[in-house]
Parts: sequence; structure tokens; C-alpha cells
Amino acid sequence: FFFQAEDGIRDIGVTGVQTCALPISWLPLREAAPLLHFKSPRALKARILRGGFPPDCFRQLPSPSGKRHSYLVNVERYLRTLR
Repeated sequence: FFFQAEDGIRDIGVTGVQTCALPISWLPLREAAPLLHFKSPRALKARILRGGFPPDCFRQLPSPSGKRHSYLVNVERYLRTLR
């Protein structure tokens, strides 16, 4: 769950762009659930829908058809709320 980003370090002996791995904060339910120790993405979604999940730790994204929504979870932010 990482992407590559330029870190701004340049050296005359190095060609190309220097990169570093940065964590992606917003993950879909299927990837966030195991990291947060939920039994399944469905269990995580149920917690969100019940209101037992901090509202600033998830985003609801409408589907193009408008019938089903997908969710993204900010794993890092959620873990900070547990401290």
C-alpha cells in the first residue's frame, strides 16, 4: 500500500528521480479491515453504518449508478483515535 514520490534529493552522480515509499492513508474496506482487525470488510462497514466509527476516519463515495456506495478508511487516523 505504498506509492513512490519524489523526495527532492538530487546528486550529480545519480540519474533519474530519487524516490521514497510513503503510506497511502485512505484504503478501501477490503484492505483496511484486516489492518484494523475486523473479521471482514462487511463487519467494518457495519461499524461505520452503526455510527461506531469516527466520522473523520472514513469517506463515503457514491457509485456512478448512485445505488451502492463505496467507502475509504483512513487507517492511520483511526489508529490515532485509539491511543
